[in-house]
Amino acid sequence: MSTTFWFLLFALLSASLDNLGQGLQKGGAVWFESGPKGLLKGQAVGSFLVWVLGILMCIAAPFVLASSLSKGPATFAAALGVFGLVPLYLYASLVLKETVTRWHVAALLLILGGTTWIGWRSLSLVFEESEFQPERLGLILGVSLGLSGLWCGWSVWRKSRFLGFAFGTLSGVIGGLNLLVLKWGALIKAWWATAAVWILLAIVAFLVLQFAYTKSTALQVVPSNTAVAVLFPMLVSPVLFAEPLPGWLLLGSIPSFLAIGLLAYGERES
Repeated sequence: MSTTFWFLLFALLSASLDNLGQGLQKGGAVWFESGPKGLLKGQAVGSFLVWVLGILMCIAAPFVLASSLSKGPATFAAALGVFGLVPLYLYASLVLKETVTRWHVAALLLILGGTTWIGWRSLSLVFEESEFQPERLGLILGVSLGLSGLWCGWSVWRKSRFLGFAFGTLSGVIGGLNLLVLKWGALIKAWWATAAVWILLAIVAFLVLQFAYTKSTALQVVPSNTAVAVLFPMLVSPVLFAEPLPGWLLLGSIPSFLAIGLLAYGERES
């Protein structure tokens, strides 16, 4: 098997582990009702194990992603990140018995179509080694975090009805930075050395999301977070790592962003 094949496989597997792991945590969270005392009495043990498995899958995801990024560019890995929504919604529908509307189905088909297109076009490629451009990092951090932070501050001050979009965008930027940190670690052949940074970023992104959920709706927060977490590293990686961003990759990403909008609309109807 070619290096490109393994790069694509690990990128898709990482996205699946992360999203499906979150679904398992939700499905297994019923053990909270009985609590630790209930576990000692043998209550909800199965749910607890499912919940733990979900956490372990989310922990494993960045390790798999790091393996992928050691074989290919962050631009392509970011573009494939939306694929994780497919196993998540299948689990929610088939196992959790949550309502899946025609909008959800259309969105998942769009994601599968875009991912298939990107994978098919990528298989014949031989990726060149990325090159870290440290002199550009300050500008990227200043613009991305500065603009999203200002939007969040303005939204809180004005009590904007778009506050969820603002904080979803900020959490997406932080999540995108996580992917860039993993890519940098892969370039220096010691991605594990960056563990403290990406763990900290993951915690900050989690806290931002929790704040957003308390102030707005998931229909604002989730689509903006997911879209920015994909789009930000995809557009920044060519600048920071001198990676390719072919037009057909952008074209293949369009269905995924349309799908995010459809998923939000489907949640409103479900």
